[in-house]
Formats: sequence, structure tokens, C-alpha cells
Amino acid sequence: MGTGTGILMVVAANLGASLVVGLDRLPFAAAAARDNLLHNGIDTEKMAVFSAADVKVIKSRFDLVAINILPEAIVALLPDVAKVVEPNGTLILSGMIQGNTHRVNEQLRQCDFAPVKAYRRGLWVGLAAQFSPPVDPLHRFDEPGRSLKHHVDQQRS
Repeated sequence: MGTGTGILMVVAANLGASLVVGLDRLPFAAAAARDNLLHNGIDTEKMAVFSAADVKVIKSRFDLVAINILPEAIVALLPDVAKVVEPNGTLILSGMIQGNTHRVNEQLRQCDFAPVKAYRRGLWVGLAAQFSPPVDPLHRFDEPGRSLKHHVDQQRS
């Protein structure tokens, strides 16, 4: 049994991703994606597959996140997905049918994603967006958890 998540993860790993993390809507689909990765020879140290309900347990941020599910699920997941995409990172969405993307586009904007490009093939639509959260001038993304204020306070001590 194949899943869109497993296919996307195999492609990412084969293109050189150092770590692939996948979410699938249903626990049994997540297990199928994991099996698909193993069947394709992906090192278990390079992968993690979760049920979509577990997105909140992911504490890392990623340069690229790809989601291949129905628009309703995308809309529901986007607030949590925004927490795992690096600032200026890319989000790729697929699994949508033409004319059924307006709520996804609206939710993208509400979650600080800027649409970059739409892809169409027949009735299917894919979207690429860049995560552009509001800039906090006291936050430095190159040192997670550190801020400019922290550095100033360290120099004063």
C-alpha cells in the first residue's frame, strides 16, 4: 500500500534530504508510509513518520514542508504546520481540485504564508507558498531561543 506521504518522503530522501519527517492523516496510513520508506531502502535514522494528529509534538523547523491531502485537512492543519516551517521556508500543497482552493489560500494568508506559485494539471492544483512571519527585530533566527536583547544583556554583565 502506498501513500502520498510515503512517496513524497522517498523522493525527498532520494534527492538528498538529510532528514525526512512525514505526517499522514490516519495512523494506519502513517504506518504504510513508514513501510514504504523501509521498502525503498531509506535509512531509519533519516526518517520519522507521524499521524497528522501528532503534528504538535514536532519541535523542529524545516526549510521545506510538503502536504498532499484534501483542502479541508490542509486548512485545519495550517496553524500547526506554520510552527514547523522555517521563516522564509517553503510549503508545497497538493491534493486539491481546481475551484476548491479559496479557503486554503485564505488560511495560508492568515498563517503568514505568501503564495508563490500555483501548478495545475488537469483538474488538480498544487500550491507553493513561502512562510513570512512578522519580523521580530529582537529575534535572531540563526540562534534559536536567543535574541538581540539576550546578547546585549550578556555584554553588560
